[in-house]
Parts: sequence; C-alpha cells; structure tokens
Amino acid sequence: MAGRLLLTLLFILALLQQSRAQDFIWTGNGDGTLWSDPTNWDIGAVPLTNGNATGNIHIPNPFEVVIDNQVYFESGTITGGGKILNIGNFHFINASESNNSKIISGIDFTNNGNVYTYKANGISNNDPVMLNDGFHMTSNGFMYIENIGFTTTSPSNPGYIELNGNFSKSGLDTTIIDAEMKLLGSDFEVTEGSLILESKYGNIIIAPIFIVAPNCSLILSGNNAFNSVASSISGNIEGYFEIKSNQGLNPSITTSQIWEMNGIITFGDVSFGGGGTLANRSHIEVKENATVEFQFGRLSNQRHLELKNNSSISLDNTADLFNTQDAEIIFSNNTITGTNQQRFENFGLISLNENSTNQLENIRFINTGEINLENGDFILDDDSIFENQIIPDIIPTIGEVNGYGNFVFPNFQTSQVVNNATFSPSPDISTLNTRNFSQSGLGFLKIDINSITEYDIINNDGLANFEGGFEVQLNYAPSIGDEFEVFRSNTTLSNCNPVSSVTASYDTLDYVFDVICTPDSVILKLVNILNINELNNPYLDFYIVPNPAKDHVVFTISRRKAEQYLNLKIEVYTIFGQKLIEIPFSKINTKLDVSDYPSGVYLINLVSEKKTLSIKKLSVK
Repeated sequence: MAGRLLLTLLFILALLQQSRAQDFIWTGNGDGTLWSDPTNWDIGAVPLTNGNATGNIHIPNPFEVVIDNQVYFESGTITGGGKILNIGNFHFINASESNNSKIISGIDFTNNGNVYTYKANGISNNDPVMLNDGFHMTSNGFMYIENIGFTTTSPSNPGYIELNGNFSKSGLDTTIIDAEMKLLGSDFEVTEGSLILESKYGNIIIAPIFIVAPNCSLILSGNNAFNSVASSISGNIEGYFEIKSNQGLNPSITTSQIWEMNGIITFGDVSFGGGGTLANRSHIEVKENATVEFQFGRLSNQRHLELKNNSSISLDNTADLFNTQDAEIIFSNNTITGTNQQRFENFGLISLNENSTNQLENIRFINTGEINLENGDFILDDDSIFENQIIPDIIPTIGEVNGYGNFVFPNFQTSQVVNNATFSPSPDISTLNTRNFSQSGLGFLKIDINSITEYDIINNDGLANFEGGFEVQLNYAPSIGDEFEVFRSNTTLSNCNPVSSVTASYDTLDYVFDVICTPDSVILKLVNILNINELNNPYLDFYIVPNPAKDHVVFTISRRKAEQYLNLKIEVYTIFGQKLIEIPFSKINTKLDVSDYPSGVYLINLVSEKKTLSIKKLSVK
C-alpha cells in the first residue's frame, strides 16, 4: 500500500514538473548572438520552439539576442532588461483555453522581420499579450494581428509599441490593444473583424495610412494624441472608422493636422484637447446623438462635415470652427454651442436637411459663404453674434442666406447683428421666413418677380430693421404703377431706411422701381422704363463689389487679364450719358468713393487705349 502511494506521488510530481514552464537564462557562451544557438543558453537548449513553446526567458542587460528563424511563444515570461532583434518570425500563440499567459517585461525588442499573434485551431480564448515594465518594441518590419491583442498592467512604465513598418489585423473577432502605441507613416490595415485601440496611457498618431476593408471597423478610443508637426493622416476607409473618448480619456490635437482619407471618419462622443488645427479634407460624420467638443484649437472643414440627427458641436475656450470655400457642412437637427461667443465662420456651403431645426448658442457666426435653408430652421440665440458679410477680394465673396425655411436673427437691440450681404428666397418663387430681421446699409435682398402676383417675399416675425437695397431678377415686363410687397413684418418696422430706387432689366429694357416704406412692409413700385444697354465680356473676370453700393465700390479684374491690356481705366457715366469721372485702373483692383453720389443707376466703362472692353451698371443707394 505504501509503495503504491509513493508511486502515485512521484507520478504527480512528474506531471507538475512537466507542466511547469522551463527557465532559460541567456549566457551568450556560444556565438553570443543567435537565439537558435543552444550553447548561448544556460541549460544548453533553445527555448520557445514549435514543440515546446512555453518557458520563462531571462535575457540580462546588455545582451542583444538575434532571432533569425522561428520563435513560438504560448505561455511564460520574457524578462531581464536585455535586447531582442527579430529578423525572422516571432509567433504569439494562444494554444489552450486557459494557460495562455504571455508576459514580456523590460525588454527592448526590435522587429525587422515578422511578428504574428493568433489562436491555434479550435481555440476560442482571446487573452492578450502582456507588455509590462518598460517593454519597448520598435517594429520596422511587419506585424500581423489575428484576434489576439496587447495590454499592460504597468501604469508607471507601460509597454510600448512603435510602428515604423506595416500593421495588419485579420480574424473575425474584435481585437483590443490597450498598450501604448506610436503609429508612424506606414500602412495600418484592418482586413477582417474589428480593432479597437484604447490605450489608458496614450497613443501617439503620426502620419499613418489607415486602411479599413469593407465590413470591418477600426476604433480609436480614449487617449490618442495627434501631435506631429504639420503631418498628414491618409488612407482608404471602406468599412467603419470611429474616433471617440473613453471613460474620461480624450484625444488631443496639438499641432496642425491634415486628415485626407477616402471614405468616412466617424466622431462618436469625443472631446478634443490641445490647441492645434484639424484640417479636414475627408468626409467626417458626427454620430447621431453624439457630442463633439473642441476644448481649444480649430476645426477647419475643407471638404465635408455631416452632423447626424440630434448631434452637437461644443466650442470651448479658444476653439473655433471654419468651413472653407468649396467645403460643406450638413445640418440635421443640430446645435453648435459656445461659452463666450466662440467663432464659427462659413466661407463655403451650409446645407440644412429638410424640416430640420438647428441652433447656434453663444456663438459669433460670420457668414461669407452660402446658407441653404431648404425648409429648415436656422436659429441664432440672443447670446450670439451674426455677421453676414461681403469680402471684396480679387474674386469677391458674398454671404448669402437662401431657401424657404426660417432664419432667426439674434435680437439686434441687444446683440451685434451686421447683415451687409444677401437674403434670397428660393428656389423659384418662394417665401423666406425670418424673425427679428435686420439688414444693414450694405445688405440687399435678392428678389425674383415673375408676375404681379408671383414674386419672392421675406415674411418676418418680431423686430425688423430694414436698410440697404435689392437685386431684382425680372422674368416678365411689368407696367408702370405695379407694386410688389417684397418684405412684410407682423410688427411695426423699428427702422426703414432702404435705397430710394432700384433698377432691374428684362429683355432690352431697364425698369426703375421706387422703394417705399410702410409701417410694416417694404414695397417696390415701378415708376419708369429706360433703354440702357450693357456690354458684358465674360472673359475679363471684371467685377464690381458691392453692387448696389452705398459708401464705396471696388472694381476688380484678374491679374492675368489685367496684364493683357495697356492703360486700363474706369469711366463713370450717368444713365443720361454725362461723364462724371475717369480714374486709372490700379493693378488688379481700384476703389471708388460713391458716398456723395445721388441714389440711382450709373454706367461703368472699363477702357483700354480708347477701346471699351466692358460696360456694367452700378446701383448707388
């Protein structure tokens, strides 16, 4: 009986000895370099082979071990403070459902070959590889990740992977990497499944090329720092790519970044820190019901920004939002909020989805582009500032609000409102609704008139301040005495001081309208019909801005066209042919003070060497 018990105990001890990971200590007593040389190890055997992939490996400082063939790591530890140079293939494998603990600590690992992570056939366990206590991998070769990620439990000195080479994630499972990573200018690809980067300690994103295949996803969650100097992030997104915050950990942009990717970048609930500039040359979507916060810095939309239903953008501290020329922001029941009238400037196009209600709160909104209301609502609260402006540059930029929806101004009695540009009911014959309408002396309405009963109208609710003029598009021949109520308000106008007359053309004739104020409306009344001909030369790029004008006008022509003609000059005539002034054309633009000109229509001749190149009409308010 005692003999059987002894045999049983010896068998159990043998099993325990077998199951215990073998210790391997690097001595370098062989060739002093190669992992595959057994004489470099204290026990005279090579660790982590295909048949024995477990072990506790100790490589002391300052040794550097070179892997030139295959290393298989299923479980155990690699420690010691030394270095590994991989020019072969290093495999991290989950080969069982339980014993998959792989910990690398304090090793400086350079990958110039290939690194793989994967599960053995039939294994479902996705336990990650543990990178601890100052482990640092510089990957100049390839990393192939299949369903197994990397993690760390060393908050003071977490594991770190620096990617100089290409990275590819495959496998249908969701893989999480929450060790610290640095992504440089190489391909970062997701070909199957989902990959989540959510380092607790911070990833650094420097000019990677993101590639996400169809039906795949890549999520950058938490502390991801976009902070290289003037870098560009590019790639091709056919699947899903999202950036979001995670449990109080937020991304940051501290320098100028250009994001130029094909496909869609999605913002979830995210708060961007840093004071840098994000220049978006991609298609960014803000998720439905999500809030995107910029604590500092600038979002410069240079292509396409789409706010999904009930999402919002918050601008704090010195943050601002720019929509550049040729770019578009699409609103759909959204809010943009500030804390101290942060700046939102539109040079491009703002489009409202049908029947949507959109609000700016405590924002300084400057529009020198186009706002297409459709039939939606665009509301500025009374803590906001509204400026609708004209930029009389080489090619002038004119702010315009159009559509048949509802535009709500801040209360101009308590807020700053400067409307020096245009409002235009559209498309075709429409009614554009406003609240607290205010038009400054340089502003003007664009009005289409199709008949005595069909014409554009601005319909205002609340306060109304009406100055400035009109640009009338006549689509029929009215009769003298015809009247058109083009602006009306449900309250008495606080101020009504528009231009005294406006001229519009139809066929070969010019129609002169008196502008008449009533207590609650503005009426155009036809009083005269004239015969004035213009000479238009579309190849000159010759512009008059603003037109109508009140204080001054700027005549502009492109530099290339100006260099083709000698002795360019501007001649100003009354409609009766009286020459008022002749001024030389200075370089590419010339300014003329018209503040003392009586209201009316004037003819502007652009002349070179006694040859008239163009004749345009100028309306002075």
